[in-house]
Order: sequence, then structure tokens, then C-alpha cells
Amino acid sequence: MTSSPWWGPALPDDIEPVELDLIPPELIRPRLRKFAWITVAVAVVLAVVLGQFVNWTVGVVVPVGLVGPVMFALVTGMRRRTTISGSVIRATAGVTRTVDLDIAGELSISVRQGRVTQVSLHADRVHIALAVYMGEGGREIPIQAMKALADGLAERHPDLSEVFMAQLRAEAIGAALPGRPLFRAAGFAESGRKATTLTDEQIRELMA
Repeated sequence: MTSSPWWGPALPDDIEPVELDLIPPELIRPRLRKFAWITVAVAVVLAVVLGQFVNWTVGVVVPVGLVGPVMFALVTGMRRRTTISGSVIRATAGVTRTVDLDIAGELSISVRQGRVTQVSLHADRVHIALAVYMGEGGREIPIQAMKALADGLAERHPDLSEVFMAQLRAEAIGAALPGRPLFRAAGFAESGRKATTLTDEQIRELMA
């Protein structure tokens, strides 16, 4: 049996959601919460100073205008969570979006180059960071997430599913980063371009 939220595809009731976040939310939330309290304290001090030396209208309006967007971003960050149940991905931040991998209109792996190189899976409007690399080090999504994505893609997108299966096999034997498909995907980043979408041929090369 499934539950069908108004904002997207039905979510399987009998499948436990698997976290897809590259950095676990429980590691990020304490830092964001601390920064939120600091932001509130700064806003209060600013309000008092402006209220005393200008007027209380300015003392209220200016801090709210400056701090409001920051607080919204912090609250959104604390709510951020991405999970997969079967083939359905649910991403929550400011809003909640769901996409069924079986019927997604856009499905691709892309590489974004900057101070770090990020490898992502794009499924319609949902973007999942799979790995980030800097030099010979980096961070990849957990094994459970990798397996859940492989299973969720297997029926309709076997080539993409095989990328994650190959990654799992590489991790199982303790392969160094150059022997892992996601790290090799980062090598397809094109100089001078911020983002590169991998072609079908490049996807096949990842499994060679």
C-alpha cells in the first residue's frame, strides 16, 4: 500500500526511507542552530543601538530586514533532508519535492568544478550530491545510499544503476579513489565550464 502526497508521486509505505544526504543533517544542524542564536543576539543588539540613537521604528525595521533572510536560510538548512523509498526520492528544504526515478523526465549525472569537484545526480528538479573531491581526497554518499540508488534505478535505468553497483564493488574491495566510478566521473569536468553533464558514452566508460 502507498501514500500519495499532493506534491508528488506516491511513497511506498512498506519500504524504509534511506538517507541520501552527502553530509548527515545531524552533523550540520547543531552548527546552524548555534549560528542562528548568534544572529538573533546581533539583531537584538543592533535594534537596541538603533532604537536609542535613531528611533525605535528604525531599530525594529533594519535588524528584521538584515537578519530575516539569514534566518530563513538557516531554518531551511536545518530542515534539509533527502531520502529514497524504492524508486521515489523526496527532498525537503524550503519546500518538499518528490520524483519517481521510473518516470523522471530528466535523469543525468553531472560534474561541477570549483574549489572542489562535485558529482551529482539530477532527477527533474531534485539534485543529489553524490560526492565531492579535492585533490586526492573527498567524501562520497554512504554505502546504504549507494545501494538504494542502484536499486531505485535498476528497472528503468540499468546503465545508471550499474554505475552505483560498480562503485559498491570498488568500495567492497577497498579500491583507491582512482578505481571508483564516481571519482573517475569527476575527471570528465571540462576546463572553463562550471558544470558538465555526462554523455551515455562517458557513463559506460565509468564501468570499464
